[in-house]
Amino acid sequence: MAVTTALSRNVRRIGLVIRKYAADAGVDRDHLAIAGILDRKTERIYLSVGTDHPIDHSDWYVGIQQALGQEFGRIPSVAQLGIVVRQVDDLDTIYERMTVDDDSLDLTDML
Repeated sequence: MAVTTALSRNVRRIGLVIRKYAADAGVDRDHLAIAGILDRKTERIYLSVGTDHPIDHSDWYVGIQQALGQEFGRIPSVAQLGIVVRQVDDLDTIYERMTVDDDSLDLTDML
């Protein structure tokens, strides 16, 4: 599956929404990592969001989902989105744990 203009635009919007949510929670982009892949078979997007700041994982997960819902409404690409939120000591951990294989497309640079 090629990266379409619509997919690219939506992935960038997702990244902006997550960064805004983090900023509103007091976490700047130097303390935030977002990695993502698109599963080519299911067309589902998987994101891993991490920070080295203390956070409540449940609050962040719900808050990010709500922010994305406000931004996108019921666009199918958001309905096909899996998100994991982590607090980590080293932000590189977020990128290292995101496995890209032949059936997936790395979206990290678009976020």
